[in-house]
Amino acid sequence: MILWKVIFFMNEILKKWIQFVNDHRLFTRGDKILLGVSGGIDSVVMLDLFLQISNYRNLKLAVIHVNHSLRGRSADADEQFVRNLARNFRLSFFGLKSDVKYYCKKHRLSIETGAREVRFRFFNQMRKRLGYDSVSLAHHADDQAETVLMHLMQGSGLRGLRGMLPKRDSIIHPLLSITKNEIEKYSVERKLNYVVDKSNYGTRYTRNKIRLEVIQPLKKQMGESVIHSICRSASIVSESELYLEYEVNKIRKNVIVSCSEGEIVLDIDRFLHYFKMIQKTLLIQIFEEFFHFKRKLRVNEFDRILNLAKSGKSGSYIEIGKQYRIVRTKKKLSLIRNIDEWPSISVEINREVALPECHLKFRAETVNLKQSAISFVGNKKVEYLDLQKVSLPLVIRPMKPGDWFVPLGMQGRKKLQDFFVDEKVPFYKRSSIPLLVGGNSIIWVMGHRLDGRFRLDETTKKILKVEIEEVA
Repeated sequence: MILWKVIFFMNEILKKWIQFVNDHRLFTRGDKILLGVSGGIDSVVMLDLFLQISNYRNLKLAVIHVNHSLRGRSADADEQFVRNLARNFRLSFFGLKSDVKYYCKKHRLSIETGAREVRFRFFNQMRKRLGYDSVSLAHHADDQAETVLMHLMQGSGLRGLRGMLPKRDSIIHPLLSITKNEIEKYSVERKLNYVVDKSNYGTRYTRNKIRLEVIQPLKKQMGESVIHSICRSASIVSESELYLEYEVNKIRKNVIVSCSEGEIVLDIDRFLHYFKMIQKTLLIQIFEEFFHFKRKLRVNEFDRILNLAKSGKSGSYIEIGKQYRIVRTKKKLSLIRNIDEWPSISVEINREVALPECHLKFRAETVNLKQSAISFVGNKKVEYLDLQKVSLPLVIRPMKPGDWFVPLGMQGRKKLQDFFVDEKVPFYKRSSIPLLVGGNSIIWVMGHRLDGRFRLDETTKKILKVEIEEVA
């Protein structure tokens, strides 16, 4: 704690900030903190507030900045401004220049969402790599009010109405008790220099539209107190949400039947036994913790999932965006993250290959064994084949339309699609099943069946062992 003798002589806004930091235990003495500084007034004020107390708290500070390349030379100038700012205060600077437009186009995201993903990925990577305790962001009370109203309009439920938390994992928001007016006042009193991002005054982005056309008129009509009222409501909702999470944590093991990378399976009867609010909170936890969902689930999405659980037919499904599929099978509800199309992977014999999209690793190796020494025990993760019948090089790829092979035990060829139907492989899992291919022929549908044309016979001289292993 900072000595109250020192606090007595401090700026009122600084005192308020310190009180908020202490109340929420955002950091402790000796912590290493990365400060997210854009160069705008909010982040510059945050930097100055930290510098005011860094000696008292023995804090190690550094500046981190992301240039999204959205405003050309202006963005480059902002980056240089932040570099100089860090240098002036003898702080380390860590920067990233990213082509956010390309990233958003590639991942089919809005500019707002894509820019946020790029920022947070960089922040977390650098925090872990450098061994820092937290990343501090300069969102303030007005930002909190905007967030709550935006989530209210999107129908995000309690989770959205609680707004930003003062501390979540390694991200801290120490300015949430300070309004924009107070930040501007502090900047004038401290004679701080900062840059102005003109894009903040356009209404192209949702957040800007809410700020300019909703928040500002509200403040003019009702005064500064409206911001505090919205933030106070968010705090109350947050307390309720924490209690719900506590209750849900106690029942999760009873409801979740199985949990693997990319798929969570719920027991429908047990799931529906609980109150609707418990059901929704469990779904939120699954999407956030297991799938790392990038946004809040909306009310209509909750309703679709719950309706599927209550009255959906076996085999029916719904989709949440393009990445997630919820499938009902009898008394089970499977929440699945769809696997994006993945590229072909070249295979070298006697060398292990990682298949990250399938959560597998693959190895092909020549073995000096007699056929009589090979034990065929029905292990579908291991196969032996005649190397001389194989066209090299070997490639691993996902299923394509029109694929066919000759399943071991059959005489004629069979479409891969029909094979999966016969094997009762759910359609949503088929794209994740890797195929070992040589030339134009499928050699092995991994984990399912070898193509009979490559089996060992009396003429076999060279044996190739192929094997897959699951990885976490």
